[in-house]
Amino acid sequence: MTWQPQQQGLRELLVLLRDAADPTNREQALMTQRLASFHEYPDYNAYLAYILIQLKSQEISTRMMAGDQLKLNLTNQFNRIPIRVLDYLKQTCLDYIQSPPLDDNERILNTISCVISIIFSRGRVHNWSNGLMLLIEKLKDPVVFKFSLNTIFIMCSEVSKELDQEIQVGIQPPLGFILPYIIQAYSSTDSTVRAQAIHATRQFVLLKQASFLNQLDILLPALYQTSKDPVLRVRHEFGKILPILLEAFPERVEPYLDLTIEFMIQALKDTDNDIVLAACDFWIDYAHSEVYRDQLIPYLPQLVPTLLHRMVYSESDLLDLLPFIPHQNDRLPPLPPPSKCYSRPKPDHIKHSNDLINHLQEEEEEAVDSDFDDTSCSSSSMKHDDDEEEEEDDDDDDDDNEDGVDEAEFYARDSSRQSSASALDILAVTFRDDFCTILLDLLFNQTLNDENWLIRESGILALGAAAEGGIDVFSLHLDRLIPYLLKSMIDPEPLVRSISCWAISRFSNWLVDEHKATRFFEPVLFGLLNRLLDSNKRVQESACTGFIVLTESASIKLVPYLYQILFQTNRAFGLYKRKNRLFLYDALGTLADAVKSELNQPQFINLLMPPLITKWNELSDKDTDLFPLLECLSNITAALGPGFIQYVDPVLTRCVKLISSTLQEQMMADQNPETVVPPNVEFLIAALDLLSGIVQGLGATIEPLIAKTNPPLLSLLVNCIHDPVPEVLQSTFVLLGDIAGASFDSLLPYFHTILTEMIRILCNQGYFISFSVYNNVIWALGEMVMRCQSTQVQGYLSSLLQVLVPLFTHSTVPASIHENVMIALGRLSLICPDLLAPTLSLFIQPCLKTSLSVREGEEKESAFRGLCAIIKLNAQDAHQHLHLLLVAISTWEKPSDRLLVDLCDVVKGYYRILTRDQWNNAFNTLNSDEKSKILKFLTL
Repeated sequence: MTWQPQQQGLRELLVLLRDAADPTNREQALMTQRLASFHEYPDYNAYLAYILIQLKSQEISTRMMAGDQLKLNLTNQFNRIPIRVLDYLKQTCLDYIQSPPLDDNERILNTISCVISIIFSRGRVHNWSNGLMLLIEKLKDPVVFKFSLNTIFIMCSEVSKELDQEIQVGIQPPLGFILPYIIQAYSSTDSTVRAQAIHATRQFVLLKQASFLNQLDILLPALYQTSKDPVLRVRHEFGKILPILLEAFPERVEPYLDLTIEFMIQALKDTDNDIVLAACDFWIDYAHSEVYRDQLIPYLPQLVPTLLHRMVYSESDLLDLLPFIPHQNDRLPPLPPPSKCYSRPKPDHIKHSNDLINHLQEEEEEAVDSDFDDTSCSSSSMKHDDDEEEEEDDDDDDDDNEDGVDEAEFYARDSSRQSSASALDILAVTFRDDFCTILLDLLFNQTLNDENWLIRESGILALGAAAEGGIDVFSLHLDRLIPYLLKSMIDPEPLVRSISCWAISRFSNWLVDEHKATRFFEPVLFGLLNRLLDSNKRVQESACTGFIVLTESASIKLVPYLYQILFQTNRAFGLYKRKNRLFLYDALGTLADAVKSELNQPQFINLLMPPLITKWNELSDKDTDLFPLLECLSNITAALGPGFIQYVDPVLTRCVKLISSTLQEQMMADQNPETVVPPNVEFLIAALDLLSGIVQGLGATIEPLIAKTNPPLLSLLVNCIHDPVPEVLQSTFVLLGDIAGASFDSLLPYFHTILTEMIRILCNQGYFISFSVYNNVIWALGEMVMRCQSTQVQGYLSSLLQVLVPLFTHSTVPASIHENVMIALGRLSLICPDLLAPTLSLFIQPCLKTSLSVREGEEKESAFRGLCAIIKLNAQDAHQHLHLLLVAISTWEKPSDRLLVDLCDVVKGYYRILTRDQWNNAFNTLNSDEKSKILKFLTL
């Protein structure tokens, strides 16, 4: 007997669904709660299916609400639904598939299709094979096939893998039956069906299933017929399937490659933003691919100008940007006309516009000879006072824009401009001269010389985007391009100034090469420093980021300019609002990391520290702006070293306070999870990182400061090493390693606890914790054992070997962990050579192999001295790896005197104890350079 609803329960549920579907009902939360209470009734989902499928007299909204609830329940609680209810659902759906009402609402039809698809997805296809075969059978029925086809389209996204599995012995998988109908649907008169068919096809491409491969030769010609479809949605789906077809079947797509390229170039010109974004993604994927690169070269004269045109701000972009680019009367220049194809110049003969050449030559002398402006904000020298006044007014409202436009949101979202620039960047890297020669000719002849500032701005964006891939081409003309960019950095238009700061920084590596660009380094540096004080906040941000990039490339070359740099950054603190101060913190932290101890001069400290300490005192312990400030100070304290001592007391005290309060709040949240909100652990992490910088900078002088912290810093760190958050563990063990190097005695009362927890973490053979945690634990271990006595560590040697040695052979462990393991084991060997010598065979080979990739320095040297110590005590076990040992020894270029003695002892020791044949067998496997170095060790 088939299931039937009880009328009382049915009426009650119908009333509730009707109320819940009413958008004007103010008691939606109560409706949701009452619907949830129906889960107590085993037949609840049967009632929902009955209302959705069989009660055609009910309002569409009521049936849809029942369908939505049914879909939700099937998705989230499938395994809790009684079997008899599932059987009823399947039978009801089968009856509907058998004869779907042609007059039923389309939304109802789609909902029932979704319900069927979810049953297949959650209950597996093979458990309802008769349902699938009925759907396939109904594809042949010209009257009702549309419902079955729509259902199968939805299923393709949910159960694509299962559709190629045999569900009945002797019968081909369902996909073999389905694909011909999908291919046929490409030419349907209904554009929705055509789009759904392409979308369904896309689900199978990367799976490369047998049924799909068998019909690929039939599928591709039919699919490519949709490339000229007049309906936007169909073209959108076609554009989305092309990149994965090219990735999965490059050889099968080759006959259609020209059509693919032409379609994707044309797609860049489409009025629909989604199609343009998909096309940009295609070109990025194409550039990354290793196939068919030569085939694209003839199309570059069409592709390059099309991408370049797309990089101009769109009308919608400009409307959103109006609050940030104030103009007199708010009038913007007209947008450029559509791009035209480009006529490729002859190789090696780039044609330039005479007007641009003359302009660049006129400006070159002025730009190169321009000096540092320390009396004004630079932009004040521009003759557009009205614009500046408006820009300053805009800047006063940095945090809450009255026009309702969020600048960060605008610049973060995807746009055809940004995606086109990304595509141009990657294509320039891949096709280099072929691509960039065309681009540069367009820039010289058209874009950079255009009267419309929007066009010029897009050209500067393109120049910066292509800088990496086009440097070989651009470097021949940078003596003209750099002055052009310097001139653009003082353009009346803030967006031109902004993009110029970014673009010029993209040539930083070229600028700092003293053999190429000594004429331009200073003007570019001073140009960026002047823009730091621009009246427009967007330019300020770009100048900061441009300065950061230049600093990372220039490094120590900035030392002669430190006073000028810090003079400008000091003034910027008085000008910047909250957002741009964060960029300024980043700039100062990067500068400190670049010039290091050179920053430790009184005149520099007096410019650098007062605004930072002022802001430090202003911010509360709960203000998230502390994070970037703490990170900035971390680099600065490490660079200043003893120069930071005058500021250390309040900073150290506050860091300890932040750590303590965060730990206490976390403990309260753990004890009362329902009532107490957990603290933001970023405060804890940032404080730990700043303390690391302080310890690195002050060295041994930190010991008395640590001793008087309240609560004691080390007791807090002992709590931190048990924290479950990987980032907390990373920062904690870095700080412990730094303290071990600067003030080992401070660790002694906690040595056992810390070392025991280190071993416990490393015992996790599943490596479920972040590898960065393991790395920092092992590094800190090496720092600790290097400074302890053998008696302090000998009781842990067996456990340490058990956790460290397996890390050498684990398949997913990164090389940095191998290096730290080698250093830790070497240092343990230096401290306890007698105890570790008998175990040498366990780790000598991986240690020697790893040492080949570790750069020379104090860490490698101490580790190698330890290896030499145990080899001297157990030469026999290292004999079988003598070739590797001699290679490792020969790599040393500048060993210290102590290490040199050890290396000579090892080489001479083996030369003495081995027979000539044994020695020659190992020695003759070396190359000529290695032999000569080993011979030197023998003669020393």
